Amino acid sequence: MVEDLLEEIKKHMSKYKKMSKNARNKLVSKNLDIIVGNEIKHSMGKTRAKMVIIDQYEERCLPEAEKEEQSRIILEHIFKFFTRVKTHDTIN
Repeated sequence: MVEDLLEEIKKHMSKYKKMSKNARNKLVSKNLDIIVGNEIKHSMGKTRAKMVIIDQYEERCLPEAEKEEQSRIILEHIFKFFTRVKTHDTIN
């Protein structure tokens, strides 16, 4: 039972790492401020998804949830990011 749970956790972490790596590569190659990654085959046409938000300050993994809830979290992250960037630019 414990072994099965550990194996399931490892599988999910592996998926997040792959999703995160792909998103980070796009963030850098396209010179983006923020990117949101998901696994298209597990989210397309569905109401729930796992996502990762990456910017120059942090990487945030979002567990599977309703896309409506995910979009609220993404918008909050974008607002906080640009507030942080604007504040940083003003100070410098």
